[in-house]
Amino acid sequence: MINPPKWATKFLRWYCNPDLLEEIEGDIYELFDRRIEEKGAGFAKRKFLWDTLRFFRWSNIKRTHTINQRSNAIIMLRNYLHVGFRNMTRYWVTSSINIFGLALALATLITLFIFIDMQQNMDNYHTNTKKIYQVVNNVKSEGELELWGDSPVELGSILVENHSQVEEMFRVEYQYANVKYEDNVFNELLVFTDPGFLKMLDFSVLAGDRNTLEKRDHIVISYDMAEKYFALEDPVGKLLTLKFGSNNIKTFTVGAVLEKYPYNSSMRFNFLLPMEQLRELQLVDKFDWSYFTDATFIMLKDGADPLALTEQADQYISTQNSFDPEWKVESFELISLETLCQQSHRIRSAVAGGSHPAGQIALGIIAILLTVLACFNYMNISVAASTKRLKEIALRKVVGSNRGAITVQFLVENLIQVFVALIIGTLIGYFLFMPGLNSILPFSVPFRFASIPMMVVFFLSILILVGVVSSLYPALYVSRFQPVSIFRGNTKFGTKNVFSKVLLAFQLTFAFTTVVGCFLFTDNAVFQKNQEWGYEGEGILSLTLNDPSQYSALNEFASANPLVAEFVGSANQLCIDYNVHAVHQRETEVRSVVFNTHANYPQMMRMKLKEGQWINGKLDAANNPEILINEQFVKKMGWDQPIGERLTVDSTLLTVVGVVENFQYQSWFGYDQLLPSIIKVTPEENYQYAIFKSTPGNLTALDASLKALWLDVAPNDPYDRVIQSNAYDQFFNELDGNIVVINVISAIAIVLAALGLFGLLSFNIQSRIKEFSVRKILGATTGQIIKIASKQYFWIVGIGFVLGAPAGFFMINSLIQSVFPNPKPVGLMPFILSMLIMALTLAFTITGQLIKASHVNPAENLRNE
Repeated sequence: MINPPKWATKFLRWYCNPDLLEEIEGDIYELFDRRIEEKGAGFAKRKFLWDTLRFFRWSNIKRTHTINQRSNAIIMLRNYLHVGFRNMTRYWVTSSINIFGLALALATLITLFIFIDMQQNMDNYHTNTKKIYQVVNNVKSEGELELWGDSPVELGSILVENHSQVEEMFRVEYQYANVKYEDNVFNELLVFTDPGFLKMLDFSVLAGDRNTLEKRDHIVISYDMAEKYFALEDPVGKLLTLKFGSNNIKTFTVGAVLEKYPYNSSMRFNFLLPMEQLRELQLVDKFDWSYFTDATFIMLKDGADPLALTEQADQYISTQNSFDPEWKVESFELISLETLCQQSHRIRSAVAGGSHPAGQIALGIIAILLTVLACFNYMNISVAASTKRLKEIALRKVVGSNRGAITVQFLVENLIQVFVALIIGTLIGYFLFMPGLNSILPFSVPFRFASIPMMVVFFLSILILVGVVSSLYPALYVSRFQPVSIFRGNTKFGTKNVFSKVLLAFQLTFAFTTVVGCFLFTDNAVFQKNQEWGYEGEGILSLTLNDPSQYSALNEFASANPLVAEFVGSANQLCIDYNVHAVHQRETEVRSVVFNTHANYPQMMRMKLKEGQWINGKLDAANNPEILINEQFVKKMGWDQPIGERLTVDSTLLTVVGVVENFQYQSWFGYDQLLPSIIKVTPEENYQYAIFKSTPGNLTALDASLKALWLDVAPNDPYDRVIQSNAYDQFFNELDGNIVVINVISAIAIVLAALGLFGLLSFNIQSRIKEFSVRKILGATTGQIIKIASKQYFWIVGIGFVLGAPAGFFMINSLIQSVFPNPKPVGLMPFILSMLIMALTLAFTITGQLIKASHVNPAENLRNE
């Protein structure tokens, strides 16, 4: 018997409306049999195939059932949403705990993600970001390679001239000057650069000519400086007077004003001057290969290979080293502007700002872990809350719902709460967490993402991932119960709940990790703040000098004023201005901090003399000028008897006459190891600072008197002074900010752990309510029931501490060791305090639930048994 093609028959039955299938199928089978008799099997099969295809039309396609399914699905979804909102308001306590815990974690995640997103997308608004590179160099110092941002001043021009793949370049050279417009005069940090700066970078020009840097006597200023100096006036065409040193004065015309810098800009300069003016003003001794400018940037042509250019640039190493043998460049390196911000931490004298990537990674991990913990909370509390809805679940199954439908229902309900938590978390991040973060950062991070697509992907991912992760387990768990068992009361709801206990143990471990880490870091930060400075800064005021004659006038003032206890001059000042030199003793070279001061400077700063004597101030080279060194210098050289040792600094032979205790010379003293230091006498004409020590309690009055005097002494120079006791405020403020961040993270972890314990204990007590009723009938006391209900959780808390405390110690201690050169030894107190705080928090959390378990009503709970 000959049959039509099977696949054609299957296709017909697949698409054809069931109401029409019998009639259509009968007709084409009848035609098939007739064609076999008339024209053979091959013709019949081909025609059967054609008939199958020609009946594939809109009127014959089955669709009524699909439409009904969709309609039913919409109705069910609407029902799920309605029930979800109703249960959220009905069980508002549980819902509030769920939403609050999740919102806190999501607020942290959103805030930290925006911060990291900004750091990872610094400078990405420049069109040529991927083609722009900074030329950095590896320099060998004391046998080790260091990556420096400084580069030979001639290198950029040579690369453009001799290498066709280099399209453009600009250099950056920092200089200080007094800037004056009418009565406004301030000491400002200026940047000398090349015209390529505004050609390579896409900084917007608010007013004026973008090619201003090609004009020798013109200057570009930032938006902030336009407001500072000109207020509501149009700055373009106005004249600014710049004073470099005592007599080097030049007037510049404002040729352009830059728009406000984008929030994700790693380089922000207030004043831009043509690089040629650096030579014209004679601000540097030499303008050749021996001089290193602060940065050199180049832009490559499309398709150019940066590695090939790096290899070609190595030919200039010998040229540079021949000019300056003490600064030996080993190799050049090109770092793309696209990643420069992320790599600035490893570049000495970096011009691009940026946070350490390790910190970004740590913050990202913490934010993700907090979110995961919040999801764990959500799981435990959602499962516990489901105990009140067992009969609803059973009834839905009785009327026709299968397990899949119940699962979908709970997923939808939980997604509603996740969505609400996401909205609240976003608001918390916007109004609370981001302003708080900005208050402790040296810059401001706006509440925005690097791009709209990134924002959409982030929020959708959070909604889907967090919604599924936190909702799937409760939905699958509660949907597995059978109606008969529920109605008979035989459902053993959560008698073991091992998974929930594992989740809680993980939460408590993380909570202990963060709390122990918090106390360790806080303890060390307080230790860093309380470190000895090695001198007394109280009552010290340092005033910047612009002319040697100013020192004489201030000296007269100091000698006759009762507010002044002591007065000296200096070319350097602690935490403000110091130089690093190569100091030699025969074949040994030591990088050292050198302070050029008045002979009485160490005594006035109340440095502590460990051995030897103070310097006498004689500058006769024939007698080898005397110097003081610090303990770090002695340790570095390995000397047993340092007094009388000879050192060479800048070709001058010096004699060590005394050793002082180590003193803090940098404002960020907690982050870098102290270098060997030298104090030597310098002539009065080299003084850059006038340093006053006030009589007790009169520093404020002295400051006011000096400010009034300064108008007569230097009317064209700013009153630029530093109160020495405030010199470390920025460092202390950063430490305080770090303490705040880690305390907030620890507090959130504690809250989440407490909520997790609350949820699991509620779950356990609800599942054992009849057991507690029977025990009470049999004579169990309140204390015994509380002990039985809470016993297993003491083990979980103990496990959390045993795992979390060492983890917190090793993680934070490793961070402390890598950040602070002189960390405080770890004691027991951080561990004791963390255990005490966690114990009190958890006890407060579960007290209500334990009291509830001890006050069960046996008659009410057992009346249906």
